[in-house]
Amino acid sequence: MLKELDNYDWKEAFGYAGEPDTCATAYQDGPKVSGVLGYTGSIALFTRADVAEIAGMVDGENDEAPWIIYGRLNDGRWFFLEAGCDYTGWDCQAGGSAVVADDRDTIVRMAIPKDKRARFCLPEPT
Repeated sequence: MLKELDNYDWKEAFGYAGEPDTCATAYQDGPKVSGVLGYTGSIALFTRADVAEIAGMVDGENDEAPWIIYGRLNDGRWFFLEAGCDYTGWDCQAGGSAVVADDRDTIVRMAIPKDKRARFCLPEPT
């Protein structure tokens, strides 16, 4: 696992993409991974250990902005993950999701909302 992801908050955030033994799997409807519009590849669950490269990562804050990250997985898929929690932490008032695509341009253009692109300091897609 990449050292940047080796902490409690990112473990819980990745619970929404499949990380085991997290509040996400205990309290929510289970992991949530989807593909961008038109994506026909795998929407298999993934964990922090599956991340090969981090292209952008911004820590969140309880009851404020969510934890957001995008990058490339070991299997070649690109992902965008967003998760947040309330002031009590990663328990019953937390949520998140992950989206996958075939390449970086597609994940940035189709999965990362404008306000999140700004947090990553990404230009508007063309």
